Order: sequence, then structure tokens, then C-alpha cells
Amino acid sequence: MLALVVATPAAAQQLVKTHLDAPRDAPAIGQQYRETVTTAIRQMSGGEPQAAIATLAPAVAYCDAQQARPNLRFVSVSTAAQYNRYAAGNTDGAPLEWLDMACTHAYYYTGYALVEQRAFAEALPYLEKAAALAPYYPDAPNERGLALNLMGRNDEAEQQYRQVLALAEAAPEAAYVVPLTWRGIGYALIEKRDWAGARAAYEHSLALDPGNKTALNELEYIKQHAAP
Repeated sequence: MLALVVATPAAAQQLVKTHLDAPRDAPAIGQQYRETVTTAIRQMSGGEPQAAIATLAPAVAYCDAQQARPNLRFVSVSTAAQYNRYAAGNTDGAPLEWLDMACTHAYYYTGYALVEQRAFAEALPYLEKAAALAPYYPDAPNERGLALNLMGRNDEAEQQYRQVLALAEAAPEAAYVVPLTWRGIGYALIEKRDWAGARAAYEHSLALDPGNKTALNELEYIKQHAAP
């Protein structure tokens, strides 16, 4: 597993472990960029998002070039089981290429680093590429929800987060992101002054992540600001 930095609207960064890293023996195109991604993660955790973007640029270019090949379908997954699941649901006859999760991570962490620099509009295309390429990887759409929230596009953010919840329900291996997703929904609803909905969202988060300080702080904020 790779260490990564998770951003939330109302909390400081924290290092966690992704549950969807590609196995070392995966026969995927682009696996030579795994160490590049690891270097970029270290740079971001050291407060160097611009350096991380530069580090990831060759991987991004490579992955773009792979997907530019005509008459092919591409997917980035972590396991053979995920690959087979995706292949079974996509039977249009196009040959299917397995791109390593390094490609997804290159897009995702570029977008993440741009969000850290508050370049939200620039981040969105990278996060969208990652989400489109890796259908079982919830971090990219979750980060897209964060970017939309911080742009004030709260309706779109809520919709994106609810799509992540649907993904986690359909792909249980993505369930680790659900508490964070509920906090994102709560943030969007606070911004829309839907106090009851926001309260319920943060309570959902706490049920899955007891004692989370962000959720507790936001519930206190709701208590202080909601109309009696």
C-alpha cells in the first residue's frame, strides 16, 4: 500500500493508507511509474505540491499517450478480479488494456496537488481522468467533490459525493472512503444551510468513524448556527 495525504474541508491533512494500490506482480502497462508516484507523495507530504506536479508530469504524459491509441478501451484496476469484473460488464468488443494504478495515481495526485494550491479548476480535469480510468477507485471522485465544494459548487459536490457512496455500495473494497464522503456531503449541506441534512451526514460519518474530530466540530457548528 502507498501512503497518501487526505484532504478534508474542515480538517488538517492526515496520512493514511490507500487500500487500492496495485500488486507488485500486476501485468499492467505503466507499472514503471510506481516509484515516481511514491516520490510525488513524499513531496506532497513534505509540503511541496508544485514539485510533486513536476515529478508526475512524465507519468501523466505517458498515460495520456497510452490512452490515445485508437480502437482500444482502457481500465486501471488493482486486481485481476476487478479487471474481470470490469471486462464482464463492458462487452462492446473493443480490446481492453489494463493500465497500472500508477496511471490513476499520477492523475489523482496531480489533481490533489493542484487542490492543495487552490487551483481547483485546473485540478478537475486530472481528477476526472483518474475517475474515468479507474471505476473502482473512490479517491478521485471524492477529491473532485472536495474541489467542487471549495469552488462553491455545492450542488455538484453533493451529487459527486453521492455517486461515491453508490460506488462504495457496489464495490465494497472502496468502502474505506465512506466516512470521508459523508463529511463532504455534510460540508456541502452546511454551505446550503440544510442544517438537518448536514447533521444527518455528520452523524453517518461518526457512526463509521467514531470520535472523528472534524465531524464532532461540524456538529457543534451546526448546533450553534442552525435555527432553533
